[in-house]
Amino acid sequence: MSLTINLKPETVFSLALSQESAGTLVLATPRSGRLLSLTPVVIGARGPGGDGEVAQGPKGDTGDAGPPGAVGAQGPKGDTGDAGPPGAVGAQGPKGDTGDAGPPGAVGTQGPKGDTGDAGPPGAVGAQGPKGDTGDAGPPGAVGAQGPKGDTGDAGPPGASGEDFSPGPLGLWDYWYSLRLSTSDSSASEMFLGLGVSGGSNNTTYPIARGYGYNHNGLFLRSSANPHSGYAYYTFSNNNGFFGAISRKFRFQFMWLTDFTGRNVWGGFHNANGQYDAVDGAYFHIEGSTCQAKTADFGSVSAHPTTYTLSLNVPYTFDVDVSGDGLSKRFRVYAGTDPIPVMDVTTTNARLTDGVRRVGANVTATEASNTANEIGVLYSLGVGTIEGFNRARG
Repeated sequence: MSLTINLKPETVFSLALSQESAGTLVLATPRSGRLLSLTPVVIGARGPGGDGEVAQGPKGDTGDAGPPGAVGAQGPKGDTGDAGPPGAVGAQGPKGDTGDAGPPGAVGTQGPKGDTGDAGPPGAVGAQGPKGDTGDAGPPGAVGAQGPKGDTGDAGPPGASGEDFSPGPLGLWDYWYSLRLSTSDSSASEMFLGLGVSGGSNNTTYPIARGYGYNHNGLFLRSSANPHSGYAYYTFSNNNGFFGAISRKFRFQFMWLTDFTGRNVWGGFHNANGQYDAVDGAYFHIEGSTCQAKTADFGSVSAHPTTYTLSLNVPYTFDVDVSGDGLSKRFRVYAGTDPIPVMDVTTTNARLTDGVRRVGANVTATEASNTANEIGVLYSLGVGTIEGFNRARG
Protein backbone atom coordinates (compact mmCIF):
# COMPACT_ATOMS: atom_id res chain seq x y z
CA MET A 1 0.00 0.00 0.00
CA SER A 2 1.06 3.70 -0.58
CA LEU A 3 0.08 6.81 1.44
CA THR A 4 0.80 10.42 0.35
CA ILE A 5 0.47 13.38 2.79
CA ASN A 6 1.04 17.11 1.78
CA LEU A 7 2.49 19.10 4.62
CA LYS A 8 3.18 22.70 5.31
CA PRO A 9 6.64 23.66 6.37
CA GLU A 10 7.52 23.09 9.94
CA THR A 11 4.53 20.82 10.30
CA VAL A 12 4.92 18.34 13.02
CA PHE A 13 2.87 15.22 12.76
CA SER A 14 2.62 11.81 14.03
CA LEU A 15 1.37 8.86 12.16
CA ALA A 16 0.46 5.44 13.42
CA LEU A 17 0.06 2.44 11.16
CA SER A 18 -1.66 -0.71 12.08
CA GLN A 19 0.14 -4.04 12.27
CA GLU A 20 -1.20 -5.05 8.91
CA SER A 21 0.21 -1.85 7.23
CA ALA A 22 3.10 -2.27 4.92
CA GLY A 23 4.66 -0.39 2.09
CA THR A 24 6.19 3.08 1.62
CA LEU A 25 5.18 6.42 3.22
CA VAL A 26 5.66 9.49 0.94
CA LEU A 27 5.78 13.01 2.46
CA ALA A 28 5.67 16.17 0.29
CA THR A 29 6.55 19.77 1.39
CA PRO A 30 5.19 22.83 -0.45
CA ARG A 31 8.38 24.85 -0.17
CA SER A 32 10.71 22.54 -1.81
CA GLY A 33 8.31 20.55 -3.83
CA ARG A 34 10.44 17.58 -2.94
CA LEU A 35 9.12 14.28 -1.84
CA LEU A 36 10.47 12.49 1.18
CA SER A 37 10.06 8.78 1.12
CA LEU A 38 10.16 6.99 4.39
CA THR A 39 9.99 3.33 5.21
CA PRO A 40 7.92 2.94 8.28
CA VAL A 41 9.13 1.01 11.23
CA VAL A 42 6.32 -1.30 12.04
CA ILE A 43 6.89 -1.70 15.71
CA GLY A 44 3.58 -3.31 16.34
CA ALA A 45 4.24 -6.01 13.77
CA ARG A 46 6.03 -8.22 16.36
CA GLY A 47 4.08 -9.69 19.11
CA PRO A 48 1.98 -8.08 21.75
CA GLY A 49 4.86 -6.49 23.62
CA GLY A 50 6.24 -4.52 20.70
CA ASP A 51 2.75 -3.31 19.76
CA GLY A 52 2.06 -1.86 23.13
CA GLU A 53 5.18 0.16 23.18
CA VAL A 54 4.52 1.87 19.81
CA ALA A 55 2.85 4.51 21.86
CA GLN A 56 6.39 5.54 22.59
CA GLY A 57 5.98 7.44 19.31
CA PRO A 58 4.48 10.46 21.09
CA LYS A 59 7.89 11.14 22.47
CA GLY A 60 8.33 12.66 19.04
CA ASP A 61 11.21 10.48 18.14
CA THR A 62 10.33 7.48 16.13
CA GLY A 63 13.99 6.69 15.83
CA ASP A 64 14.20 6.20 19.54
CA ALA A 65 11.15 4.08 19.38
CA GLY A 66 13.27 1.31 17.96
CA PRO A 67 15.11 0.54 21.16
CA PRO A 68 11.99 0.76 23.24
CA GLY A 69 10.47 -1.63 20.76
CA ALA A 70 13.36 -3.85 21.48
CA VAL A 71 12.72 -3.49 25.15
CA GLY A 72 9.09 -4.31 24.57
CA ALA A 73 10.05 -7.28 22.48
CA GLN A 74 12.55 -8.29 25.11
CA GLY A 75 9.72 -8.46 27.55
CA PRO A 76 8.19 -11.63 26.21
CA LYS A 77 11.24 -13.72 25.58
CA GLY A 78 13.87 -11.47 24.05
CA ASP A 79 12.95 -12.91 20.75
CA THR A 80 12.24 -9.66 18.81
CA GLY A 81 15.19 -7.53 19.93
CA ASP A 82 15.48 -4.34 17.89
CA ALA A 83 12.06 -3.68 16.72
CA GLY A 84 12.87 -2.74 13.07
CA PRO A 85 15.21 -5.48 12.47
CA PRO A 86 13.00 -7.08 15.02
CA GLY A 87 11.05 -8.55 12.15
CA ALA A 88 14.19 -10.49 11.31
CA VAL A 89 14.86 -11.12 14.95
CA GLY A 90 11.33 -12.33 15.26
CA ALA A 91 11.96 -14.74 12.48
CA GLN A 92 15.20 -15.64 14.16
CA GLY A 93 13.23 -16.18 17.29
CA PRO A 94 11.64 -19.32 15.99
CA LYS A 95 14.97 -20.42 14.64
CA GLY A 96 16.46 -19.79 18.00
CA ASP A 97 13.68 -21.75 19.57
CA THR A 98 14.27 -24.55 17.13
CA GLY A 99 17.97 -24.27 17.75
CA ASP A 100 17.51 -24.48 21.47
CA ALA A 101 15.23 -27.42 21.00
CA GLY A 102 17.91 -29.17 18.99
CA PRO A 103 20.39 -29.63 21.82
CA PRO A 104 17.73 -30.86 24.19
CA GLY A 105 16.67 -33.28 21.50
CA ALA A 106 20.25 -34.48 21.25
CA VAL A 107 20.43 -34.86 25.00
CA GLY A 108 17.19 -36.80 24.91
CA THR A 109 18.65 -39.08 22.27
CA GLN A 110 21.80 -39.39 24.28
CA GLY A 111 19.70 -40.39 27.22
CA PRO A 112 18.50 -43.57 25.55
CA LYS A 113 22.01 -44.24 24.34
CA GLY A 114 23.22 -43.94 27.89
CA ASP A 115 20.46 -46.23 29.05
CA THR A 116 21.30 -48.78 26.39
CA GLY A 117 24.94 -48.47 27.25
CA ASP A 118 24.29 -49.06 30.92
CA ALA A 119 22.00 -51.95 30.13
CA GLY A 120 24.77 -53.60 28.14
CA PRO A 121 27.11 -54.14 31.05
CA PRO A 122 24.32 -55.45 33.26
CA GLY A 123 23.41 -57.85 30.50
CA ALA A 124 26.97 -59.06 30.38
CA VAL A 125 27.05 -59.44 34.14
CA GLY A 126 23.79 -61.34 34.00
CA ALA A 127 25.21 -63.66 31.38
CA GLN A 128 28.30 -64.11 33.49
CA GLY A 129 26.09 -65.13 36.39
CA PRO A 130 24.77 -68.21 34.60
CA LYS A 131 28.24 -69.06 33.39
CA GLY A 132 29.45 -68.95 36.94
CA ASP A 133 26.54 -71.09 38.06
CA THR A 134 27.15 -73.61 35.32
CA GLY A 135 30.82 -73.67 36.17
CA ASP A 136 30.17 -74.36 39.82
CA ALA A 137 27.53 -76.90 38.97
CA GLY A 138 30.01 -78.84 36.86
CA PRO A 139 32.01 -80.27 39.73
CA PRO A 140 28.88 -81.22 41.68
CA GLY A 141 27.60 -82.93 38.53
CA ALA A 142 30.80 -84.94 38.37
CA VAL A 143 30.43 -85.90 42.03
CA GLY A 144 26.82 -86.92 41.35
CA ALA A 145 27.91 -89.06 38.42
CA GLN A 146 30.60 -90.60 40.58
CA GLY A 147 27.91 -91.54 43.08
CA PRO A 148 26.16 -93.85 40.61
CA LYS A 149 29.49 -95.38 39.67
CA GLY A 150 30.00 -96.47 43.22
CA ASP A 151 26.42 -97.52 43.41
CA THR A 152 25.61 -99.73 40.40
CA GLY A 153 26.51 -97.13 37.88
CA ASP A 154 29.16 -98.28 35.44
CA ALA A 155 27.63 -101.57 35.43
CA GLY A 156 24.82 -100.70 33.08
CA PRO A 157 23.96 -104.34 32.76
CA PRO A 158 25.14 -105.19 36.25
CA GLY A 159 23.20 -102.20 37.51
CA ALA A 160 20.07 -103.87 36.26
CA SER A 161 21.03 -107.02 38.05
CA GLY A 162 21.80 -105.12 41.22
CA GLU A 163 25.42 -106.21 41.08
CA ASP A 164 28.01 -103.64 42.06
CA PHE A 165 31.04 -103.82 39.77
CA SER A 166 32.66 -100.55 40.83
CA PRO A 167 36.28 -100.96 41.96
CA GLY A 168 35.97 -99.75 45.53
CA PRO A 169 38.86 -99.71 47.99
CA LEU A 170 40.20 -103.10 49.04
CA GLY A 171 40.95 -104.23 52.55
CA LEU A 172 44.11 -106.08 53.48
CA TRP A 173 42.46 -109.48 52.94
CA ASP A 174 40.21 -108.82 49.98
CA TYR A 175 40.93 -110.99 46.94
CA TRP A 176 39.39 -112.77 43.96
CA TYR A 177 40.57 -116.06 42.48
CA SER A 178 39.08 -117.43 39.25
CA LEU A 179 39.67 -120.72 37.46
CA ARG A 180 38.55 -121.35 33.88
CA LEU A 181 38.57 -125.09 33.31
CA SER A 182 40.31 -126.38 30.20
CA THR A 183 42.12 -129.50 31.40
CA SER A 184 41.01 -132.54 33.36
CA ASP A 185 44.19 -132.42 35.47
CA SER A 186 42.94 -131.79 39.00
CA SER A 187 46.32 -130.37 40.02
CA ALA A 188 46.01 -127.55 37.43
CA SER A 189 44.78 -125.12 40.08
CA GLU A 190 46.51 -124.09 43.26
CA MET A 191 43.12 -123.11 44.77
CA PHE A 192 40.72 -125.85 43.66
CA LEU A 193 41.19 -129.61 43.75
CA GLY A 194 39.27 -132.01 41.49
CA LEU A 195 38.01 -135.29 42.86
CA GLY A 196 35.87 -138.09 41.41
CA VAL A 197 32.87 -138.98 43.58
CA SER A 198 32.25 -142.73 43.72
CA GLY A 199 34.26 -143.26 40.57
CA GLY A 200 32.93 -140.35 38.51
CA SER A 201 35.19 -138.53 36.04
CA ASN A 202 35.82 -135.34 34.07
CA ASN A 203 36.91 -134.91 30.45
CA THR A 204 36.86 -132.50 27.51
CA THR A 205 34.68 -134.52 25.14
CA TYR A 206 31.40 -132.65 25.41
CA PRO A 207 29.69 -131.85 22.06
CA ILE A 208 31.21 -129.06 19.99
CA ALA A 209 27.71 -128.00 18.98
CA ARG A 210 27.15 -126.85 22.56
CA GLY A 211 29.83 -124.21 22.20
CA TYR A 212 28.07 -120.90 21.49
CA GLY A 213 31.14 -118.76 20.97
CA TYR A 214 31.25 -117.30 24.48
CA ASN A 215 31.24 -120.45 26.66
CA HIS A 216 34.85 -121.36 25.98
CA ASN A 217 36.56 -124.50 27.31
CA GLY A 218 34.94 -126.28 30.26
CA LEU A 219 35.00 -129.89 31.45
CA PHE A 220 32.42 -132.61 31.00
CA LEU A 221 31.47 -134.12 34.40
CA ARG A 222 30.26 -137.72 34.26
CA SER A 223 28.99 -140.35 36.64
CA SER A 224 30.16 -143.97 36.83
CA ALA A 225 28.20 -147.19 37.19
CA ASN A 226 27.96 -146.49 40.90
CA PRO A 227 24.86 -144.67 42.17
CA HIS A 228 25.31 -141.06 43.25
CA SER A 229 28.64 -140.83 41.50
CA GLY A 230 30.05 -137.82 39.72
CA TYR A 231 32.76 -135.20 40.20
CA ALA A 232 33.58 -132.36 42.60
CA TYR A 233 35.82 -129.26 42.63
CA TYR A 234 36.49 -127.69 46.02
CA THR A 235 38.94 -125.46 47.80
CA PHE A 236 41.95 -127.29 49.17
CA SER A 237 40.72 -127.04 52.73
CA ASN A 238 37.00 -127.56 52.54
CA ASN A 239 36.19 -126.56 56.12
CA ASN A 240 38.22 -123.48 57.03
CA GLY A 241 35.77 -120.67 56.29
CA PHE A 242 32.88 -119.06 58.13
CA PHE A 243 30.87 -115.86 57.79
CA GLY A 244 30.99 -112.48 59.55
CA ALA A 245 34.71 -111.63 59.51
CA ILE A 246 34.80 -110.45 55.89
CA SER A 247 32.48 -110.60 52.88
CA ARG A 248 32.45 -113.80 50.83
CA LYS A 249 31.60 -114.56 47.19
CA PHE A 250 31.49 -117.72 45.09
CA ARG A 251 30.67 -118.06 41.37
CA PHE A 252 30.42 -121.06 39.07
CA GLN A 253 29.18 -121.58 35.48
CA PHE A 254 27.45 -124.80 34.44
CA MET A 255 25.30 -126.25 31.59
CA TRP A 256 23.15 -129.39 31.59
CA LEU A 257 23.23 -131.23 28.25
CA THR A 258 20.96 -134.23 27.79
CA ASP A 259 18.83 -134.81 30.87
CA PHE A 260 18.02 -133.52 34.37
CA THR A 261 16.69 -136.78 35.72
CA GLY A 262 18.58 -138.06 38.77
CA ARG A 263 21.11 -135.20 38.60
CA ASN A 264 22.03 -133.18 41.67
CA VAL A 265 24.38 -130.21 41.75
CA TRP A 266 25.43 -128.29 44.87
CA GLY A 267 27.34 -125.08 44.33
CA GLY A 268 28.45 -122.41 46.81
CA PHE A 269 29.81 -122.54 50.35
CA HIS A 270 28.92 -126.00 51.67
CA ASN A 271 30.11 -129.47 52.65
CA ALA A 272 27.68 -131.70 50.72
CA ASN A 273 29.10 -135.16 49.90
CA GLY A 274 27.22 -135.84 46.64
CA GLN A 275 24.50 -138.06 48.00
CA TYR A 276 23.02 -136.07 50.84
CA ASP A 277 22.32 -132.40 51.30
CA ALA A 278 24.89 -130.18 52.99
CA VAL A 279 25.19 -130.03 56.75
CA ASP A 280 26.49 -126.44 56.73
CA GLY A 281 26.60 -123.67 54.20
CA ALA A 282 24.99 -121.06 51.93
CA TYR A 283 24.58 -122.64 48.50
CA PHE A 284 22.46 -123.55 45.49
CA HIS A 285 20.93 -127.01 45.38
CA ILE A 286 19.85 -127.91 41.84
CA GLU A 287 17.82 -131.11 42.01
CA GLY A 288 16.87 -132.17 38.51
CA SER A 289 15.89 -128.88 36.82
CA THR A 290 14.73 -127.12 40.01
CA CYS A 291 17.13 -124.52 41.39
CA GLN A 292 16.75 -123.39 45.01
CA ALA A 293 18.82 -121.33 47.50
CA LYS A 294 19.59 -122.87 50.89
CA THR A 295 21.40 -122.15 54.14
CA ALA A 296 22.38 -124.79 56.68
CA ASP A 297 23.97 -124.88 60.12
CA PHE A 298 24.83 -128.15 61.86
CA GLY A 299 22.31 -130.14 59.85
CA SER A 300 19.46 -127.61 60.11
CA VAL A 301 18.64 -126.68 56.51
CA SER A 302 16.40 -123.79 55.37
CA ALA A 303 15.35 -123.37 51.74
CA HIS A 304 14.20 -120.09 50.23
CA PRO A 305 10.62 -120.56 48.94
CA THR A 306 11.47 -119.11 45.51
CA THR A 307 12.66 -121.63 42.92
CA TYR A 308 13.68 -121.44 39.27
CA THR A 309 13.32 -124.09 36.58
CA LEU A 310 16.42 -124.52 34.41
CA SER A 311 16.59 -125.54 30.75
CA LEU A 312 18.89 -127.96 28.95
CA ASN A 313 21.72 -126.66 26.77
CA VAL A 314 21.74 -123.20 28.37
CA PRO A 315 24.93 -122.07 30.10
CA TYR A 316 24.09 -120.61 33.54
CA THR A 317 26.08 -118.43 35.94
CA PHE A 318 25.46 -118.86 39.69
CA ASP A 319 26.51 -116.27 42.31
CA VAL A 320 26.47 -116.59 46.10
CA ASP A 321 27.26 -113.35 48.00
CA VAL A 322 27.59 -113.15 51.79
CA SER A 323 27.79 -109.70 53.40
CA GLY A 324 30.69 -108.66 55.61
CA ASP A 325 28.67 -109.16 58.79
CA GLY A 326 27.54 -112.59 57.53
CA LEU A 327 23.84 -111.83 57.96
CA SER A 328 22.81 -111.35 54.31
CA LYS A 329 23.12 -114.25 51.84
CA ARG A 330 22.22 -113.31 48.27
CA PHE A 331 21.71 -115.84 45.48
CA ARG A 332 21.55 -114.94 41.75
CA VAL A 333 21.26 -116.96 38.55
CA TYR A 334 22.02 -115.62 35.05
CA ALA A 335 21.05 -117.38 31.82
CA GLY A 336 23.43 -117.21 28.86
CA THR A 337 24.90 -113.71 28.36
CA ASP A 338 21.92 -111.78 29.76
CA PRO A 339 23.17 -109.61 32.66
CA ILE A 340 19.71 -109.48 34.24
CA PRO A 341 19.30 -112.39 36.66
CA VAL A 342 16.53 -114.89 36.12
CA MET A 343 16.59 -115.53 39.85
CA ASP A 344 17.60 -113.13 42.62
CA VAL A 345 16.76 -113.93 46.25
CA THR A 346 18.24 -112.99 49.62
CA THR A 347 18.11 -114.81 52.94
CA THR A 348 18.87 -113.02 56.21
CA ASN A 349 20.15 -115.04 59.14
CA ALA A 350 23.17 -115.42 61.41
CA ARG A 351 24.11 -118.95 60.36
CA LEU A 352 27.82 -119.83 60.29
CA THR A 353 28.81 -116.53 61.91
CA ASP A 354 30.11 -117.89 65.22
CA GLY A 355 33.09 -119.74 63.74
CA VAL A 356 32.03 -123.08 65.20
CA ARG A 357 30.77 -124.61 61.93
CA ARG A 358 32.95 -124.03 58.86
CA VAL A 359 32.76 -124.59 55.11
CA GLY A 360 34.76 -124.26 51.89
CA ALA A 361 33.85 -123.26 48.34
CA ASN A 362 32.55 -126.26 46.45
CA VAL A 363 30.78 -127.54 43.31
CA THR A 364 29.68 -131.16 43.47
CA ALA A 365 27.70 -132.83 40.64
CA THR A 366 26.31 -136.37 40.82
CA GLU A 367 23.89 -138.70 39.05
CA ALA A 368 21.72 -141.13 41.02
CA SER A 369 21.52 -144.19 38.73
CA ASN A 370 23.92 -147.12 38.54
CA THR A 371 24.68 -146.34 34.90
CA ALA A 372 27.46 -144.06 33.72
CA ASN A 373 25.95 -140.87 32.33
CA GLU A 374 26.92 -137.31 31.49
CA ILE A 375 25.87 -134.71 34.04
CA GLY A 376 26.91 -131.40 32.53
CA VAL A 377 29.74 -129.02 31.62
CA LEU A 378 31.51 -126.99 34.31
CA TYR A 379 33.21 -123.91 32.78
CA SER A 380 34.64 -121.94 35.67
CA LEU A 381 34.84 -121.41 39.41
CA GLY A 382 35.74 -118.31 41.40
CA VAL A 383 36.09 -117.49 45.08
CA GLY A 384 37.05 -114.47 47.15
CA THR A 385 35.41 -111.39 48.64
CA ILE A 386 32.73 -109.20 47.07
CA GLU A 387 35.15 -106.25 46.99
CA GLY A 388 37.86 -108.39 45.41
CA PHE A 389 35.43 -109.59 42.75
CA ASN A 390 34.33 -106.01 41.98
CA ARG A 391 37.92 -104.89 41.58
CA ALA A 392 38.73 -107.84 39.31
CA ARG A 393 35.66 -107.17 37.18
CA GLY A 394 35.88 -103.35 37.43
